[in-house]
Amino acid sequence: MTPTENPDPYSVDTGGRPAGAAPRPIDPPFDVIEERGIYVITLLRSEMIDAQKIQECGDQITKYLANKPSAKVALDMKGVQFLSSSALGMLLTLKTTIEGKGGALQLAGVKPDIMEVFKITKLHKLFGMSDNVDAAKARL
Repeated sequence: MTPTENPDPYSVDTGGRPAGAAPRPIDPPFDVIEERGIYVITLLRSEMIDAQKIQECGDQITKYLANKPSAKVALDMKGVQFLSSSALGMLLTLKTTIEGKGGALQLAGVKPDIMEVFKITKLHKLFGMSDNVDAAKARL
């Protein structure tokens, strides 16, 4: 594999950056928009099944929210088609972290098949769930 090949969408491009500069993700796992004090985080991966990438995604979201105490977060999951147990664990950790800092987390746009997973595991009782981002923002 040559240095210019980049088969992993989560890998980091280190070429051409100044010495000491932090690497930039080529293909970030989420996008964030702040709307009237509410952080709408949209997950950009349709499959949340690779444990390492899930951990990286959770770590990146946590890092983004680190200096935002009492953050109100609507996590837009409308594009997520598959969810592993590791992803459920990441969501629980994210919820605990956000709420531990006085914030709130609301899941939005969870597909029916994934909602079944939440119901089977009884996690739907722990998470605030909304049909869409607007409904999630209204609940926050």
